[in-house]
Amino acid sequence: MTFFSLAVLAMLGYSIYGTLIAHHVRKHDGLSVATVRNISLIISMSPLLLLANPSNFSLLPDFLPKLIFSGFTGATSLILSLWSLKFLPVGIKTALSRITGVIVVFIISWLWFGELPTLIEFAWVIPIVLGGTALAVQKIKLPHLDERTKIGVLLALLASVISSTSFVQMSEVARELDPYIAAYGWETLIGLWALTFGLIRWIFCAKHPFGKIKLPEIGKIALVSTPTLLATGAFGLAVTLGPIGIANAIGTGAIFVSILLSHYLYHEKLTPKQWIWIGVCVTGLLGLGVFS
Repeated sequence: MTFFSLAVLAMLGYSIYGTLIAHHVRKHDGLSVATVRNISLIISMSPLLLLANPSNFSLLPDFLPKLIFSGFTGATSLILSLWSLKFLPVGIKTALSRITGVIVVFIISWLWFGELPTLIEFAWVIPIVLGGTALAVQKIKLPHLDERTKIGVLLALLASVISSTSFVQMSEVARELDPYIAAYGWETLIGLWALTFGLIRWIFCAKHPFGKIKLPEIGKIALVSTPTLLATGAFGLAVTLGPIGIANAIGTGAIFVSILLSHYLYHEKLTPKQWIWIGVCVTGLLGLGVFS
C-alpha cells in the first residue's frame, strides 16, 4: 500500500473508534474506559506481530525505554482525550485534537528528525491556528454534555499535545525497529500504564480500575476499539514511508468522518459558525498535505 492510502486507513480507523467510544465514556470515566480499551487491544492487535520481521524481536529490548515512555504519554493523553468527550461534541473534540496535533507533530518532527517545514507550510499553519482558536472559544450547549466547555477544550488540547509526543516517539521505534512491533508494543504499554493508573486510584480512592463497567459492556468497548488494529498498524507503517507531519496532516479527514457519525449517532449537529471555522482549519490542513 502507498503512504497516502495507509495514512487514510489510519484516519478512518481512529475516527470510527473515536466516535463509537464516546457513548461509553459519557456513561463512565476516561480512565476506566481507557483501561478496558487497551487491555482488550493486547489481544485484538496481536495479529500485527505475525506481520513483523521475526529477526527484529531480538532487538526489542534496546527500544523498550522509548516504548515505555511513549506508552506512558499515550495513556495520559488517552485518558484526557476520553474525558474531554463529556464536555465536547465528538466533531469539535476531533477538530481541536487534529488541529493541535498536526501543528505539534510538525514542530516535533522538525526538531527531532530534522524534517524542516518550508515557508509555504508555515503559511498554511496560519488558517489552522485562526480556525482552531475560533472553535475553542465557541460556547456549546447540548443536553447530554456538561456545559463547562472550557474544561473540555483544555482537556482536548492538553491531550493532543501529549499524544503528539507519544506518536513521534512510537514513530521513531517504527522506523528504527519494526512498524508492527512498534504499533503493538505502543498500544500494549498504553494499556499497562492505564491499568497502573487504575490500580493506584483503586488503592487511594477505592474505585475499581474498570469502574462500574460490567462484563457485557467490556465486550462492547473491546468491539468498538478493534478499528485501532488497522489504524495504529497503518500509521506505524506509513511513517516508515513518508514524513510524520504529513501522515498526521492527512488524518485531518477524521474531522468529517467524526462529525457525520456523531450527527447520526448522538444528534450532535454543528452550527453554521462552527462549520465555517472547521472549513478554515481544513483548508490549512489540506494545504499542508498538498503543498508539502
